[in-house]
Amino acid sequence: EISLGLVGSEMCIRDSAKREADDHFRETHKAEYAAKLENAFTSTLTTFLRELTGYWKTKQYFEGVTQRLGVDNLSCGRLDNVNEKPRQPKGLTLAAIRRHAEQAKPVFDAALATVARDCGLVPDDPVTYEGKLLLLDDNSGRPFRRVTTVSLKSRDRCEVKVRKEYLGNARKLVDVLRASIVVDNVKQLLQVASRLEAYLPPSTATSTTTTTTTTTTTTTTGLQLIRVKNRFQKPLWNGYRDVLINVRVPLRGGVWHDCEVQLHLSAFLLHKAESHAFYEVFRPYFLGKTEAVQHRAELFESISKKAHSSDTQPLRDTLVDVLCGSDEASLRALATLFGAETLGLPKVGR
Repeated sequence: EISLGLVGSEMCIRDSAKREADDHFRETHKAEYAAKLENAFTSTLTTFLRELTGYWKTKQYFEGVTQRLGVDNLSCGRLDNVNEKPRQPKGLTLAAIRRHAEQAKPVFDAALATVARDCGLVPDDPVTYEGKLLLLDDNSGRPFRRVTTVSLKSRDRCEVKVRKEYLGNARKLVDVLRASIVVDNVKQLLQVASRLEAYLPPSTATSTTTTTTTTTTTTTTGLQLIRVKNRFQKPLWNGYRDVLINVRVPLRGGVWHDCEVQLHLSAFLLHKAESHAFYEVFRPYFLGKTEAVQHRAELFESISKKAHSSDTQPLRDTLVDVLCGSDEASLRALATLFGAETLGLPKVGR
């Protein structure tokens, strides 16, 4: 018993000494990293945090609109179950896909205008929200309209997207031809969704003559719904919500072109252009495995909240605590956000 007691006391002394050493290490390095961050705030981090603050403001706005309009987890009925993978025909070059987009555009634009008119909307009417004209972007001065059609996605942008996002598979590029329908309230949104389903039915439906055969449903337009992404149920990580619909336009020769319709609520469009700029900046941080992205998002959220405050001291303290801590996941997330070399994270990792 005496021996065990002595061993136990020695272990307690060692644990205490280790804690003191760890505390000393952290305090020593806190000063080092606080100084490092002090310099970083005047350069790289200053720009980053400015973008981060803008991201946080727009996300808070979108969350507020979601609650005010009651559209969190909004259902679009049967459209939510339309989930075929949109793909361009096999064997086409990017140039051929763009030619198909040009051929499909008149039919596509006319179909969306018909859907809008059937729902009591005037396709060419400019869209306002709370008396403010909603612009596509700050540079063009061009307003959103109830049916907003745009030119084809540029060749350069197509090439970048195919290379970076689709690993060279051009068949997955289904937004060369795209358009938007803008509504003001949930009632109009559901009305347009319902009319789209009636006018452009899903590409596969149960045959009226047999319950065991799946056939293509056709209408006078020949257009078909391929996929519906209800982003009121699964919003983008920046908080933006809309409905993304892929439509297939049949062309001569047994081929087709898959394109995209975005169904927007005008309240969300107020900060869409601004939010999209932040989306492009921070999008790379949210690629990867689900678990890693989730942890990164949590740290991102924590930093965003502090960056949004006028006092940078709490934010600096948060970063220093992570840098001097032992949570490897947080260190990796921080390395991804700010750059490992900038913050000396390889040294901390060792």
